[in-house]
Amino acid sequence: MKTIINITIDGKCLEVEPGMTILEAARKENIGNIPTLCYDPELPPFGSCFLCVVEVEGINRLVPACSTPVSKGMIVHTNNSKIRQTRKTALELLLSEHYADCEPPCSLACPANVDVQGYIALISQGKYEQAVELIRKSNPLPITCGRICVRKCELKCRRLIIDETPVGINFLKRYATDQERKNHQPEKSPPPTKHKIAIVGGGPTGLTAAYFLAQKGHQVKIFDMMPELGGMLRYGIPEYRLPKKILDEEIQFILDLGITVETGSKLGSDFTIKSLKQQGFDAVLVALGAWKAQNMRLPLEHETPQVIAGIDYLRKYQQNQGEPLSGKIVVVGGGNTAIDAARTSLREKEVNQVTLVYRRTKKEMPADPLEIHAAEEEGVKFEFLISPIEIITGEGELKAIRCQRMKLGEPDSSGRRRPMPIPQSEFDLECDYLISAIGQKADAENLDLELTRWGTIQIDENTLETSLPGVFAGGDVVSGPAVVIDAISQGQKAAGSIHQFLTTGSISLTPPRFNSSRELFKQVTGEYYVKYSAEPRSKMKEEPVEQRIKDHREVELGIADEDVQKECSRCLECGCLINDTCLLREYCSEYQVEVDNYLGEVKINPIDNSHPLIVLDPNKCILCGRCVRTCQNIVGIGVYAFIDRGYQTVVKPGMSESLAESDCIVCGNCIDACPTGAILQKPADSKPVPKQQEQIPHNCSYCSVGCDLMVTKKIGGAWQIDSDRDGKVKGPGQGLLCFRGKFGHTYIDDKQRFTSPLVREKNKLTPVNWDKAIDILADKFNSVTAAGNTQAMGIYSSPKQSLEELYLLRNIADHLKVENFGSLFYLLNNIDLHELDSTVGITASTGGFEDLKQVDTIITLGEIEHANPVAAMRIHKELNDGKSLIAINPSPRGTLAKKAEVVLEVKPGDERYLFAGLIREIGESKPVQWGILDKLTNGYYDLQNSVQQFNLRKLENLTGVRRRYLKKFISELSDPFKNIMLMVNGDQGNLRSEETLGLITSYLIITDRLYRTNNGLLLLRSHSNSQGLAEIFTSYNLAELKDNFSSGRITNLLIMGENPAVDKACAEVLSSSNFLAVIDLFPTQTTEIADLIIPATAFMESPGSIISSQNRLVTREAAIPTSLSYNNQEILIKLAEKLNCPLPPSSKLLSHCLDQFNLKKYVWSDTEKFYKLKQELNLKFQTSDGKANLWPLNEQARLVDISDKKFVTLDQWVDKYKQNIGV
Repeated sequence: MKTIINITIDGKCLEVEPGMTILEAARKENIGNIPTLCYDPELPPFGSCFLCVVEVEGINRLVPACSTPVSKGMIVHTNNSKIRQTRKTALELLLSEHYADCEPPCSLACPANVDVQGYIALISQGKYEQAVELIRKSNPLPITCGRICVRKCELKCRRLIIDETPVGINFLKRYATDQERKNHQPEKSPPPTKHKIAIVGGGPTGLTAAYFLAQKGHQVKIFDMMPELGGMLRYGIPEYRLPKKILDEEIQFILDLGITVETGSKLGSDFTIKSLKQQGFDAVLVALGAWKAQNMRLPLEHETPQVIAGIDYLRKYQQNQGEPLSGKIVVVGGGNTAIDAARTSLREKEVNQVTLVYRRTKKEMPADPLEIHAAEEEGVKFEFLISPIEIITGEGELKAIRCQRMKLGEPDSSGRRRPMPIPQSEFDLECDYLISAIGQKADAENLDLELTRWGTIQIDENTLETSLPGVFAGGDVVSGPAVVIDAISQGQKAAGSIHQFLTTGSISLTPPRFNSSRELFKQVTGEYYVKYSAEPRSKMKEEPVEQRIKDHREVELGIADEDVQKECSRCLECGCLINDTCLLREYCSEYQVEVDNYLGEVKINPIDNSHPLIVLDPNKCILCGRCVRTCQNIVGIGVYAFIDRGYQTVVKPGMSESLAESDCIVCGNCIDACPTGAILQKPADSKPVPKQQEQIPHNCSYCSVGCDLMVTKKIGGAWQIDSDRDGKVKGPGQGLLCFRGKFGHTYIDDKQRFTSPLVREKNKLTPVNWDKAIDILADKFNSVTAAGNTQAMGIYSSPKQSLEELYLLRNIADHLKVENFGSLFYLLNNIDLHELDSTVGITASTGGFEDLKQVDTIITLGEIEHANPVAAMRIHKELNDGKSLIAINPSPRGTLAKKAEVVLEVKPGDERYLFAGLIREIGESKPVQWGILDKLTNGYYDLQNSVQQFNLRKLENLTGVRRRYLKKFISELSDPFKNIMLMVNGDQGNLRSEETLGLITSYLIITDRLYRTNNGLLLLRSHSNSQGLAEIFTSYNLAELKDNFSSGRITNLLIMGENPAVDKACAEVLSSSNFLAVIDLFPTQTTEIADLIIPATAFMESPGSIISSQNRLVTREAAIPTSLSYNNQEILIKLAEKLNCPLPPSSKLLSHCLDQFNLKKYVWSDTEKFYKLKQELNLKFQTSDGKANLWPLNEQARLVDISDKKFVTLDQWVDKYKQNIGV
């Protein structure tokens, strides 16, 4: 009975086991979200980050929860002001050397926080629809912004450091939106909610808020005083910058979400806020804009008809309401409205000169520099350091504007130098029309809303809520005149607040997300980007000046197709690739850290890009040590180390200059252990998208360990494999992966994959449609069957195919009366999947990875690290916890040999003598109850008699193993109180006698360990579904099946997922066949001679199940979408239909498979059932009489004759992949 002690955590009384830490107890009971960075549940506590501190009553200091054991009566507090402040300080200290960016500077500079780095990455991949979709997550007006945005993002672009010109961010945005427009797919309207929202104002703020609220399903109606929506986008931006046809198109995209509109309706005169509430609107957003022009405060300004406000001029011009201008035009102002008015008036037929006067210099002009340049090109004359002081009229007509020259003084509140008048510098500037464009203001009076002293609506800056509950305001009516991206930002924020108000009744403020930036430490200079060379910025194509000023055609035409990739390549990808999943960032946000509290000198370390798959950035490292300890204690390699001391400490490969030169086995576990992005997987795409879309649990499809993993899908369709170190899935690997599991699934994106069926015609493979290909295969099988020649047919499958696929193939074989079926890997390699059937009735594991935690001694036979690396890692983990390892014939240079307590090196085949001697010693010491053994077994005494000669002296002579090691081996395995687990890979060739597995099983039976909890045989295989194949493709005449194939008697074949033609003899057999059909992923030597090729889907692209080496049934849905017409199951179902082969419904395939082959007797899907099945199987063996058959030792037994050839396509691919990348 387990000892239990009582403790209290955050007021909750708990019963826990002694030896647990506070952190383990809290997490087990899901109490208190104790943060950790250096802690890993698979490693001993380290305590370096000091983030998990808690308060224990009676102790006058905070203690780390990860390393403090529980004690009787302990009272723990996990969250109070003292604890939070200590954690905050710990994080700030860690950040003091975290020289890294979370988000790129461009996104931070964008008021709408658009993911600039992400959409540029998608554009570089040619994924324009996904790029625009990503932009619209923050900005629903990307087509418009691609033409008129002032590009605040570009002002912060670090490309300026290298070649003084930013990335053409807006150029790329426009290009992507122009491509997406050609095939725009309307968004699906979500299920409607009961909430109604009125938005007053159809400009960028109102449209943005309407878009995001409609996406939530709310009923949105826009009211606007103008005849058409758009606000200043329509009435303030000239046609040559933003064609109204394009604006209409984008507005319609928004309205397609079900938004209704009422134009020509003005707040205050046609309706009121009160009347909107009475109409049933639950919330109101006031987004009126700023339509009133600022006065120049000059006499005769309002009395002179030829003096026009810039905003009024542009509005009337757009509506064809203003009188035409003529003669000389003077525009006063330096903003975008002034430039727009100048360029628009220049296009009027009777205008012969346009002059823009500004009281500061060109450098201080707030207008977009590109617009200023365009105006200069078109002939607008600029006069700087000039201020109008008087309007000169004659006979009621404007004659001139009197100006005064200025000089710049000290900076004012805007940061610009204040213009100061120069005495006696007045002069007159002749003009026929004067356009005043010195600013605009909101008209928010008489709305029953509280106003600021500037006449804008008073709001809560955090929520945008006004003085009236449920009424919000945003855009220029709040901020004063601003640019479109600022208005979009306000609409986005308003939508968030309104949604929260409607769904919760209140608005809770979300603290701003933490962001680390290199500029916080020191100004980023060119030395950080020495590897980048200067690349000129792409140029925007434009209409020739002499043509464009004649009318209002769009001036900018977009960048050239050939410039898009080049411009994308200029992006430096400043943002971190894990910025949305980084633990450090998450905790910094939660504890609202202030980076500058402990800033000091920062050291900049070189980034190690030497490795083909992994990049090391020590500048992001917080010295938590998780990678060092994972590689040393679990992987068993020890590549990483803490180098130097104190301030100079850095984590890097300890015995080499770079990771590429180290002993790294490329398992990738360091990547998943790292909490900060200091160790990252190199993305497959040259421009990766940082943002993660979702994580889907799945399983590795390589070896039989069946490791659980996460398919991490990025926005845009890219994906990568991550382990599950945080415990969402866990499974046999406990969050660990090997090279194949982490990097080997990239075959899914291999460009060599088949995409269309191919049929051989006139000795040439030509494409054929999917249904026709299946017809060809069915017709061929039917014709052979009709001829009564089924003995010449063979159906073969990779042991990596799913249970459902194997079940379908077996049903097709049975329907056609085909007896030649199986896996060519097992047939041609002479591997018997039924070695133990004659002993216990089934050849399968009797123990599992679930048992390892309570095992005392682990025995391994063969090179486990090579075939099943994660199994070896699990062993390392258990060795760290005090377990003992005895390794028989391990890999000479492997990690298990280095860490084993005893290594027994014997000639392959002689390992059976070790177990023969062990059984003899157990018989001599009589530790078993003979009566029980006699009831459960046949042949025990014959077995004992056959091993009597193998005493220690003979064992020493036969095996060459020293007696003290033999004694240790026998002593460990004879101890009746110890839990023993034996681990063997049954597929490894020429490493054991054909009797060895039987002797191991006999030993386990004799000592009552075969099915006992925390004991048993863990029979590993090289393929993910070997156990499923063994049960479904059951055959006891291995030699006959191999002979039928090798002799060429099988002349009509279907091969799925295997490439036997890699062997010359097999290629000759297949070449002489009548018909060869292959279902596979890539071109292989077998597909080269095939008559029909049907493309296969990968395990992650198809639904399916496998039985792993511990008899665990794993069922997964497809995690990655396929572009193929049919997945594997669908191909085989259609083939069965063509053959009139009866099948259960596709949804019932697995259950029928489990029933038909009686698999439920030993497969399990949860740990509770695992232990229950072990108890049931321990009472009765699966033989005909329910007894185990213990066979006497046959000294004439041979080595298992395994050729160890890799006939499975995936294994061949991964070996070639490793060779190509040089690992």
